Amino acid sequence: MKNWIRLGLVFFTLLTGASARCLATPVGAQDTALRKAELDEMLRIFPRSLAWEQWLKSSGELPPNFELLPSYPYLPNPFRLDDGQEVRSRAQWIQRRQELLQLFQHYTLGSVPPPPGNVRVADIKTRHEADATVQAITLEFGPEHKAKLAMELILPPGPGPFPVFMTQDTHYRWAMAAVSRGYIGCVYAGADSRDDTGGFVPIWPDYDWSKLTRRAWAASRCLDYLCTLPIVDRARIALAGHSRNGKVALIAGALDERFSAIISSSSGAGGACSFRFFSEAQFGEGIEMITRVFPDWFHPRLRFFAGRERKLPIDQHELIACIAPRPCLISTALNDPVESVWAIEQTFYAARRVYSWLGAEDAINLRYRPGGHETRAEDIEAYLDWLDTKFGRRNLFRASSPIYPTYADWLQADLWQ
Repeated sequence: MKNWIRLGLVFFTLLTGASARCLATPVGAQDTALRKAELDEMLRIFPRSLAWEQWLKSSGELPPNFELLPSYPYLPNPFRLDDGQEVRSRAQWIQRRQELLQLFQHYTLGSVPPPPGNVRVADIKTRHEADATVQAITLEFGPEHKAKLAMELILPPGPGPFPVFMTQDTHYRWAMAAVSRGYIGCVYAGADSRDDTGGFVPIWPDYDWSKLTRRAWAASRCLDYLCTLPIVDRARIALAGHSRNGKVALIAGALDERFSAIISSSSGAGGACSFRFFSEAQFGEGIEMITRVFPDWFHPRLRFFAGRERKLPIDQHELIACIAPRPCLISTALNDPVESVWAIEQTFYAARRVYSWLGAEDAINLRYRPGGHETRAEDIEAYLDWLDTKFGRRNLFRASSPIYPTYADWLQADLWQ
């Protein structure tokens, strides 16, 4: 019906000889009317989300005109520039990477402030645990140094410099396991168990960043401090996380190229699992559920695309592509209810195109584990094996092979004949 109305207006204009200037006003008004009608339909059929409805009221934002957005039933081409050209050079890829990050900030992450450039230590307390030295640190930064962020460094014995294993407060034991292998363990208050990043909102009121994006940005402030320490091997700083923290790790790795390696464990929707290939339609965790149950994880604008995933201009393989060519480990469980092995592999294949083009195909790896969403001690040791291998410390890791073949593999197997 909408297309017939639009075609009728155009046909009437051609018949009457009306100028393009005369046509602009009714088409613009019609566009707004159509978008308002689209929003009314969403509010009618979507499950209630009070947080989203409050944002709609305060922002006055309408959904995009979906008819003007291209449909990508498969994963969008990461090499397609905004002007339609294909990436042919490293300079064009740098341009495309910036375009992708801007799209992610608009549709899923929210905008982020620039690095404050004034990170300093407000307080430090030192204690000793066995052979390790633990420093409980409070960082301060931003306007008038109002922003505060707690972090802990667990230092192994010796002069260093040491590689760094950074993770969120939730995964303190992961950091301790890394210390036993000669890493500096770094945990920071950017997780559900301890989160200082909510205090950033009133300090930077002009930015509409989401909770997970703030936590990712906070990891970079820890990195600002780490890079001032002679004991730190700046070329070997890894960031790891599981579940929602795995999403944070990917976001931080995409936004900040100083992270040397990223470990994303069972990060699900908005992490290493593409929105297009695993959603409520596949009895999984998709845009509708995640934006309703966890409305502050991503930008509210993402909810417009529930049921219209094909219209989303970006998808998660492109977030991982922004990490390339730095090492990235994607881990999932074979029976994880918040992920799909098939969807993970499609994301992996699509991101690997960029890694391969940059000459770093072996830098992106999969690791599968049995069971559900939980992790075990042997999984964390395997993550550290991967990190040791990528950092050239010892060769211990063997990547999991994809379970599902690509379409090209299927054709070559001649199984269809």
